[in-house]
This record gives sequence, C-alpha cells and structure tokens, in this order.
Amino acid sequence: MHANEERKTGARGLLWAATLALMMALASCGTSGKPGSAADPAAAHGQGSGARRYAAVPVQATIVTFGRLETNHTAAGTIVPVTESQVAAQVSGVVTQVLHLAGAWVQKGEVVVRLDDSQLEVAVASARAALESAQIAVQRDKAQADLAELTVKRDQSLIAQKLIPQSQLDVDATSASVAEETHAADEAAVKEAESQLRVAQLNLAYSSITAPFAGQLASVNVTPGEFVGQNTSVFALVSPEREITFDISPGDASVLPAGASLDFIYRAQSYPARVSEAPSAPIDGVVPMVALLSSSALPPYGAVGTVSYPLSLAQGVLVPISALQTTGNQEYVYVVQGGKSAAQKLTVIAEAGTTAAVAGVPSGSQVILNPPPGLLAGSPVKPVGGTS
Repeated sequence: MHANEERKTGARGLLWAATLALMMALASCGTSGKPGSAADPAAAHGQGSGARRYAAVPVQATIVTFGRLETNHTAAGTIVPVTESQVAAQVSGVVTQVLHLAGAWVQKGEVVVRLDDSQLEVAVASARAALESAQIAVQRDKAQADLAELTVKRDQSLIAQKLIPQSQLDVDATSASVAEETHAADEAAVKEAESQLRVAQLNLAYSSITAPFAGQLASVNVTPGEFVGQNTSVFALVSPEREITFDISPGDASVLPAGASLDFIYRAQSYPARVSEAPSAPIDGVVPMVALLSSSALPPYGAVGTVSYPLSLAQGVLVPISALQTTGNQEYVYVVQGGKSAAQKLTVIAEAGTTAAVAGVPSGSQVILNPPPGLLAGSPVKPVGGTS
C-alpha cells in the first residue's frame, strides 16, 4: 500500500543510522566482567559508580488528538441550463416572420416567430357571428316561452270559471313545455358558440409563437415561407440560471446530501455551488448529481470543469501516516512514555492524504514520526522537532 511504502522509506535517514552506530559503539565498550560492560548487570541497568547509560535516540514526535478526518474528492462536471425547452407550434401555418435568431436573449412572452394568421382571423369572425346568432335565438325563444307560460296561467283562471274546456289548457300547457325546452337548447347553443369563439381566438393567438420564459435562444429551426405543422419544434430556449451535472460513486453520494457545499473549478477559477438534487439510486454504477451555482458571473453553457467536494470520512485520533508501523496483520505506533519508546497497538479507521483516523491510541499521546530502523520498545528516546 502507498501508506506502508511511505512509512518504510520515510524512516531511512542518515541521522538515525549515525545514532544507532553510536549506540552500538557504546554497548560494545568495555570487556566481559569489567564495570560498564554489557555482561555487568549493574552496568546494564545503569547502577554502580562506574556504570554507563545508553544515549537517548533523538526522534521526531507530535501530540495527536481526537478529531474528524476530512478529505476532498473530485469529479468531472458540466454546466447546463436549469431549464431547457423545445418550443413547438400549437397550430399549423406558414412562417411569415422570424423576429429573433439563435443566441438572442428574449423576455417571457416576447414573440419569436409569427405564422400566417389570415385563416385564423376568418375562423374568429365566423365563431363570433355564430355566437351572436345563438344569442338572438335565445332572446326570441325566451319571449315565446314567457308568453306560453302566461297563456297557461290565463287558461287555468278560465277553467276555474268554466269558460274554456280542459283540452284547451292541455294544448297550451304542451306548447309552453316545448317553448321552455327550445329556450334551454338555445342557451346550450350559446355556451357552445362561446367555447368555439374562445378556441378560435386561442388559435389566432398561437400564430404568434412566444418565449415561455426569459432566456437565450439556443436554436431557431424555421425560416420565413416554411410551413410548420402542429407540434413541430420551432425554437429551443434555455434559462439564464445554470447548474452543474456530475456523477459520483454511491459511497460518496451517501455522505453528500442536498444542500452540501462544493466548488466548480473552470479555467483556474472557482465557482461556489450547492447540491440541489441528490438521488441515492445509482445508474450504471454511478449516482447522477445536480448542483446550483450561486455566483453571479457564471461559466458558459457546456463548460466542462472539476467539481470538488469535501467528505467527512471518520472520527478518531488523527495520526500522521508516517508514524504507522505494521508487524504481520497488526498496526501500531511508537509513543513516548517516561523518556522511552512504547509500542501502542491500534486500528486504522480511515486514511486520507498524510493522516489516518485510528482507534486504540489515547488522545494527547506523543507519537514518534518516522521511527528510526531498529527502534525497540523501551529504548530511551529524546523528542526533537515535531510537536511536543
């Protein structure tokens, strides 16, 4: 692993080699049975008036503390409009005017393309005439229905005086019922005519094809004299607001929620953004993400840059990777305790850059960096440099 290589190569300094050579020279001085020799128990423990002590090995050490291990990951991102619309014709017709070309900025409701509206104006006039005719019929039949109702009331009064037969009342009542039904049918016809007029007026309005929102024309697909059918794409419009689309791994997506801050780097300039869409389901092994740019000066549409986002990997005691040692499957560090080195077993939770979050090392421990080759637990050490 890269971390293990760094631990091995970083430990080979000329200073440490020279120090070990000095220790070996000191350990071999004297002869067996003489004071200060390695065979002399008193000398080995630094006892007696003639005893010698091993020289403390100078080591780099630093104080480690508990904290959160964070790192930055990157992904390729593309600038796209927040809203993009293919605006289609809602009525058929021949193009008479193209008022704006691709690249132009337009306001909401501004006319971009006009179609020939002569036939549509005729349809509006015809529908308006039909409505007026239906309204006249309603007024006429309403008068007849009212008159028939008055006749029935008069017949009822005459029947009471025995001046007309019952059959006359029956005939007049039937006529009143027919007149009322005719009036009701005329009112329905008026509503239908009103509806037809609204449709004709809408179709006339649709002959002027307008921008549904403020933005820039990405393309204009028609020219004057060209016939377009209903639902034919006439122009493409994009919004001035822009966003970033990018893909990340499912593992990163789980810790990058909506609202998280990130940076989009384009041509050495950084643009702040926030995640606006953060789905959890991967597609083809990656999770599609969307972030909104918050800067007023925005990169151009289609710009491809680097999305940089922070990730919190783990919590633990933060130890420089240069301090980590491995024996077999066990990882450990040397710590300074009472002027001597001591091996402290640990578990690596996560690594990022030159730092690892570990468990098993007390916060506040003084950890030896780049331990010199041959350093043993219990060796006298003298911290130099680093943080003591």
